[in-house]
Amino acid sequence: MKHLLSVISIFLILFSSIDSNAQLKEIIIGVDGFTCSLCAKGVEGQFKALDFVRSVKTDLKNTQFTITLKDNTTVNLKEINEAVTDGGFTVREIIVEGNGKISSIENEAYSVITGNSAVLKLHSVKEEFLMDDNVNFKGKLSEDAKSVTVTEIRKI
Repeated sequence: MKHLLSVISIFLILFSSIDSNAQLKEIIIGVDGFTCSLCAKGVEGQFKALDFVRSVKTDLKNTQFTITLKDNTTVNLKEINEAVTDGGFTVREIIVEGNGKISSIENEAYSVITGNSAVLKLHSVKEEFLMDDNVNFKGKLSEDAKSVTVTEIRKI
């Protein structure tokens, strides 16, 4: 019983230290290979079927989708990629935007906890941040969905 209480206490401490606003908020996916609105509609349907997607906007001219994410749901970034490739299309790039807490600093990269995704490594950050700083960031997601090349970041 003591062991169970210890585990629960650790769990509560870890998750209470993450800001409730620390989440991925939006994903922009550039897609190659679709040429008509029917193709785009199919991919849009794949995105909408994902549990963590609130809404999808399609931009046919720029062949990209903007996905707004639901609050307090776990986001699986690999499923975003699979929704495109399963339809026979190619992901050009994935841009993520969200809030998180700096959890570690090593080798000129920051790790950020978002609360609704796996820990992400932030690269190409020109500003200096400290452990436990809350930040808003935007950048290009790596192919393995584990790191972000930052284009915008600020302390919040």
